[in-house]
Amino acid sequence: MTSEDYRRYPGAGVLFCRDEAGVPRKAAASWLIGSRRLVMMNAHIFRDPNAEATRTIDECFFQIAGRNYDFSSDSLELGVPDRAGSGCLNSFPRKISGVPPGCFR
Repeated sequence: MTSEDYRRYPGAGVLFCRDEAGVPRKAAASWLIGSRRLVMMNAHIFRDPNAEATRTIDECFFQIAGRNYDFSSDSLELGVPDRAGSGCLNSFPRKISGVPPGCFR
């Protein structure tokens, strides 16, 4: 994401997931929705085309406003059961800080 993307979409951040060696890698753009504790992203990051698990939420974190936030371990909710291409929601144990209040649409 570029600085222009962050300006246009103030609730946007980046999902990072650790590879096999534990190194964080950019996985996808993600968005805060509705609150400072809820993030929307694509489910293909966590499921393959057959809806088999490829990683857990514990291997990932959300970066926004210069800070990293870990997810609650049991927070992964797929939008459509057994569909790897659907969206998913994740939540945080604490509120995100440092983002403008107008970013929640």
